[in-house]
Amino acid sequence: MADFCHDCSIELFGQDARDLVGLCKPGEHVGVICEGCGPTHVDNEGVCMYHARAGGTCKLCYQSAISDTSGHQNEKAEVSISANSGL
Repeated sequence: MADFCHDCSIELFGQDARDLVGLCKPGEHVGVICEGCGPTHVDNEGVCMYHARAGGTCKLCYQSAISDTSGHQNEKAEVSISANSGL
């Protein structure tokens, strides 16, 4: 089954299907594969951490992830660790 983050779901289908909700506790982020964004991190509500930074569209978020793999992935790991440590 294809899963979409909150932002991609709304952008592509006009409503949040809530595919990636509840995968972690509030205040944490978890690594997922969104069919719109690609590899990313979402919060407990399924909201992509990088969507707005990438220009607000799933296409730009996905292109950002594949064009800047080392920086995008490293940044995600650092944010995920600090989010999970309660900092």
